[in-house]
Amino acid sequence: MSQFHHIRLKSGVRTPHQVPMREAWTFAINKQARLILVPLFRRLIVDWYVEDGVKFPMISNMAANIFRRVVDFGDFPVDELIPVRKIIKDFVHTLKPSDLELLKFYFLGSELEENRLFQHKQNPDLNSLEENLVEDGRIFLEQISAFPDEKLESYILQELTEIENIISSGDCLNYLKVDDIIRINENLSEYLDMPYREIALIEVPAEEWDYWERVYEEERKTIGKKLNSDDGPEWLECWLLPDGSFKVKGDLYLPETRDNTAKKWIHEDLESVLVMLETRLIEAYGIREQDINYTFFTKRKNLENVDLSTGMNFFKDHIEQYGADDFESGIKYHLVREVRGDHQIWGAQTSIIIKKQFFELEDQMDLVSAWVIYVDKEVFQLESQLSMREMERVIQMLFDKINKDYLKHYGN
Repeated sequence: MSQFHHIRLKSGVRTPHQVPMREAWTFAINKQARLILVPLFRRLIVDWYVEDGVKFPMISNMAANIFRRVVDFGDFPVDELIPVRKIIKDFVHTLKPSDLELLKFYFLGSELEENRLFQHKQNPDLNSLEENLVEDGRIFLEQISAFPDEKLESYILQELTEIENIISSGDCLNYLKVDDIIRINENLSEYLDMPYREIALIEVPAEEWDYWERVYEEERKTIGKKLNSDDGPEWLECWLLPDGSFKVKGDLYLPETRDNTAKKWIHEDLESVLVMLETRLIEAYGIREQDINYTFFTKRKNLENVDLSTGMNFFKDHIEQYGADDFESGIKYHLVREVRGDHQIWGAQTSIIIKKQFFELEDQMDLVSAWVIYVDKEVFQLESQLSMREMERVIQMLFDKINKDYLKHYGN
């Protein structure tokens, strides 16, 4: 049956007929040439990781490096040239002679269109336009016949700069969500000049797509898992997944996702705690907001005598630059008030650390891991949201440390 269909694809038109190429035919050939390159684009751009037994797509590091270099400098990253050329070389060796000829037509045809490859004779007046076009066609066919694979590989390498029009900078940094996959596949369809859904760069099996869409698009539920602890029952927050399994909050696979989650936790939870702490300090000591200053520090640098908003941005900038894995930091509180002409000065210090921790669940044989954030001795899962009771506990802990220093110096 396949041989029958193969025969049906053949045409009675042969080279000796010298039938001129029509524009629509060349357009169709070029579309087919781009289709031939799709498996190579998939190989270079799309990577996969497995989580809870399900495959999830991501943009490969190689593609991310190519994208950034093309966008910033308009050329190919030198450190990726050798591995990419190896992949292209292997890809070219798998192609059929007919596919190779189509690709050569595609690339040489582009050169002809841009008038870079062919030059007319020194004095064009000696020949008519028709004679020049016939001569160009003859040279074009000779060029295709003599086109070496090594040169084809160089053209394909240049074609890979189309990555700039297929993915975005955000795709290189974060988990790919359902909307991201749709947009990337739409961009490929535009490159191929084909309707969306006819062919995809990121091919997700239907059953996994359904699972993945439900995990990320539905409102996920939180459940508790009991920890084995000598101090009595403790609980770990988990996501309940659509298939009935669970995922520990803070079990974050990608560094970029950890970074984004850490910045979100600092911006929402930690900042809320510190704002409420400021309110309590103002009420307790009868001071103004400007009487409270902070020193924010990491293991790399300090930021002294700043307000709360500046310090929060300092922490987020550190995570963007060095990653959440590097986050060992702290805050020093400086309070000043004037009492009958004298200045009372006191304060305290809080350590804030993000790290990976392992837990032993009561109903699980294997240990589970999660990224957590320490605020002094209080520990919270990085992906969890603080309850009002937890916020109150942290605020009281920090207030007690600051008040202890005040009592030490000034009594009641």
